[in-house]
Amino acid sequence: MVISITTGMAQTDFPADLENPKMFNQNKEEPHTTLLPFDNPEGVIENDWEKSPYYQSLNGTWKFNWVRKPADRPKEFYKPEFNVDDWDNIPVPSNWELQGYGIPIYVNISYEWTSDPQPPQIPHDYNPVGSYRRNFTLPEGWKDRQVFIHFGAVKSAMYIWINGQKVGFSQGSKTPAEWD
Repeated sequence: MVISITTGMAQTDFPADLENPKMFNQNKEEPHTTLLPFDNPEGVIENDWEKSPYYQSLNGTWKFNWVRKPADRPKEFYKPEFNVDDWDNIPVPSNWELQGYGIPIYVNISYEWTSDPQPPQIPHDYNPVGSYRRNFTLPEGWKDRQVFIHFGAVKSAMYIWINGQKVGFSQGSKTPAEWD
């Protein structure tokens, strides 16, 4: 399987849903308490996710592309045949600013991207976009199981595609996002 994620943008130059105050997600599961199935009572008590046969971590090295503004991002990178060999590698989870992309910003009271916000409009000239790609294979035993993909924290907004098919959209400030 090929998972493709972009933080901030979809296929168009600047999708309207990013500036739509009524659009927070697409196809995303409702928020819920964290849970994971185990195949035996001992696993539940031990609560070590890595030991569950129904858990696969996608943490690790991902292919990564960073651009300063939405218009410059690779628009068709979600297609499985799109070549990402020239892209950088980035550890996931991480903050791209702490990996050398963009500028680390900390604010506790103001907007981080402008001194004169005009909601719901967001900047088009400097609004960094990160595009991520990762290949993985689901375990054979999962063929007839319900499978969820879970992201513990993504800053701002994200679109997700699996095998070139759009799965959904999420917008929030490092809040979990999950799709079935």
